[in-house]
Amino acid sequence: MARASPQSNRQVNAKPGDVILYQGSRVTIYYGENSWNVTPLGHIGGVTGAGLREALKAGGGHVSVTFSLEGPRRDHAGVFDLERGSVRLNSGYTMPINSLGTYSLAWETCASAVKAALAHGVRL
Repeated sequence: MARASPQSNRQVNAKPGDVILYQGSRVTIYYGENSWNVTPLGHIGGVTGAGLREALKAGGGHVSVTFSLEGPRRDHAGVFDLERGSVRLNSGYTMPINSLGTYSLAWETCASAVKAALAHGVRL
């Protein structure tokens, strides 16, 4: 069984070319339209549903896809600056990469985690 990846599922009206994470362990490229609770990963531009279906047919139902990351683009949001430990958000603000998520923590567990993080310099 594949190991699950972090998810941020939300209702998505997927269209041809959308790349989504499905059930935390499957990457899917849509060639049709669908509405589902999934984690959007990206979009393949310049393709149609028919073109994607043809590529799948040509591969006999088996297609290999390679994902890669582009080098940093300083003029766009989502740029990670690993030297400074920050990422630029769509809003234009810069956010530190390290942070403490407390959404699922309750009472003393949450308080202890926040105190420990503050003691070690975390400020987000």
